Amino acid sequence: MGWEKMVGVDGGKMNVKGGGVGIGDGIGGRGRGIILRLMDGVKERGGGMGIGGIWRGGGEGDAMMMKVD
Repeated sequence: MGWEKMVGVDGGKMNVKGGGVGIGDGIGGRGRGIILRLMDGVKERGGGMGIGGIWRGGGEGDAMMMKVD
């Protein structure tokens, strides 16, 4: 994606456990599941920072950044 080049992100580290649509929910109703999958994914990679986001519908969204040891 174009924003990956612009921001300089490693695309291989993005959305490695799938997102809301990929796990069966397009409007973020499974926010808890997304956050738990994020925590597990960061732990599997030895800890560090992770950001999880959800779409709430109507053009709104939320994101959460966490540090996992």
